[in-house]
Amino acid sequence: MAPPPRQVPTTLLTLAHPARSAARLAADLRLGRPPVVARVAEDRLVLDLRTVRPDEEPALAEALLRALRQG
Repeated sequence: MAPPPRQVPTTLLTLAHPARSAARLAADLRLGRPPVVARVAEDRLVLDLRTVRPDEEPALAEALLRALRQG
């Protein structure tokens, strides 16, 4: 029998927008520069921050602000 999978600790950031769907936000982020990959759960955008290096955080913040301001 295989051992149980090991869980890796993480921090999730979830966002919701009052006028734009999480799917639309996720699509806009994927098409941005730099592209950002997020998932959608319960109509919220979900980002797994364990995949973001500290030196990438400013670019991620800018990408999120651009996506939230569009539309």
